[in-house]
Amino acid sequence: MKLLAILLMSAFSFAHAAEIGTAGCGLGNVVFGTESQVLAATTNGSSYTQLFGITSGTSNCVDSQMSAQLNNFVESNKIALAKEAARGEGETLAGLAQIVGCKADFGTQIKSHYQQIFSNDSTKEISTKIMQVAQNNPGTCS
Repeated sequence: MKLLAILLMSAFSFAHAAEIGTAGCGLGNVVFGTESQVLAATTNGSSYTQLFGITSGTSNCVDSQMSAQLNNFVESNKIALAKEAARGEGETLAGLAQIVGCKADFGTQIKSHYQQIFSNDSTKEISTKIMQVAQNNPGTCS
């Protein structure tokens, strides 16, 4: 009976992971990245590192509330954000800096990575690339 329950939960987990598109953060994400979502999800589920990563901010875990706020901000301000990012300054960039926990001069970092960040019109891609810039600039961002 226990084996049946485990198999059903595993099947649901894999189906749900495929629906989401990523296995999430945790040891599985660090080891396998996006190459093998099944292995990443299995590793996360069996090692229980996802909860630790979420609470400690390690193992590629990003605060989901901040991530949602960033996605909403980018979606709502995409045109203004692109214009200000090209200049490296403006109110929208200042708001973006606050959301991702960066200093006001974060705009210059965004400007220097403009082509990378805005090469795709997808809100998720833009947000992901903004977070990569923030994470690669520890002096400017916390």
